[in-house]
Amino acid sequence: MRAVVLDQPGAELRVDPDFPDPVPAPGEVLVRVAACAINYLDVWVRKGLDRAGPFPHVCGSDVAGTVADTGRRVLVHPGISCGRCHRCRSGRDSICPGHKVLGVEIQGGYAELVAVPEGNLFDVPEGWSDEEAAAFPLTFVTAWHGLAGAVSPATDVLVWGATGGLGVAAVQVARALGARVAAATSDPAKADRLEAVGPTDVYAGTPEEVAGRVLGDIGGVDVVVDPLGGGVWEATRRVLRPGGLIASAGDTAGSTVPLDLPWLFLGERRIAGVYLGGVAEFHEVLGMARRGLLRPVVGAVVPLEDVARAHRMIEDRQHFGKVVLRVA
Repeated sequence: MRAVVLDQPGAELRVDPDFPDPVPAPGEVLVRVAACAINYLDVWVRKGLDRAGPFPHVCGSDVAGTVADTGRRVLVHPGISCGRCHRCRSGRDSICPGHKVLGVEIQGGYAELVAVPEGNLFDVPEGWSDEEAAAFPLTFVTAWHGLAGAVSPATDVLVWGATGGLGVAAVQVARALGARVAAATSDPAKADRLEAVGPTDVYAGTPEEVAGRVLGDIGGVDVVVDPLGGGVWEATRRVLRPGGLIASAGDTAGSTVPLDLPWLFLGERRIAGVYLGGVAEFHEVLGMARRGLLRPVVGAVVPLEDVARAHRMIEDRQHFGKVVLRVA
């Protein structure tokens, strides 16, 4: 099969026209990949994420396509776990000891075929393109995992990096749950497009500028969705009200932050790590999409052979929403 291959950590991605077809294990099926969205996680894998492999490795967590045997159109939940341990049985399969992510610890979707557990397959919502279907799984289930149960119509939410894949998903999920949402971007040129996603307010500028305006307008927020990390930490501290929650879902702008413990415990603030979400959560968030409450935003579609350019778009923050590889 044709695939984009990473021969070793830190190497350049290359197109291999004759990479071996995957062989499904018991309980798995073959999916013919039509489209695969790119996440910053793919960039980390390419650069040498320590848990990635095996090598030669195929990246790509967000897959849409058809079941090879039946032609059924599907999108794939990218988190694969044992399904038997107490964490899986309690719906916390994303922290199962054996949890793996498609395209990270196992071979992924930058290829014509991928083998996945049958229980990770979901029907594509009516009217969605392959590219939209591929743009949905990882970011929307992550946003749902971080926000469901934490927000309500009485909640003010700030989303950093709101023009990226996770940011767009978080804005939509928070609004669907009834929250007031302040969407922040560092690029004023993207502000008009961001308004179309549906936030209550859009803020463009540096983190410090955004924090000052949010404090002036609404006096702070109850929940901060943070896929960026160190680059927005001080601004997050300024705007988070007592009792508030930081949903930490990434570190693309810095992985180390200073933690002022009295600020944390005296204000009864919480920091929650957010990494994917379980299959049951995926079913819930996809159900909201089927009701028309959520829809992924595809900012660019790139041929599989042009994957290097697609990665540069992600790294240089040239994209809005998701960058998707067209495979077939």
